[in-house]
Amino acid sequence: MAAKVESQISDALFRLAVHSLNEKP
Repeated sequence: MAAKVESQISDALFRLAVHSLNEKP
């Protein structure tokens, strides 16, 4: 179960990083 949580967190951080890059002017 811990691995699944880590995977979800990793995916969330990846999406957040991509979103931040896309928001740059």
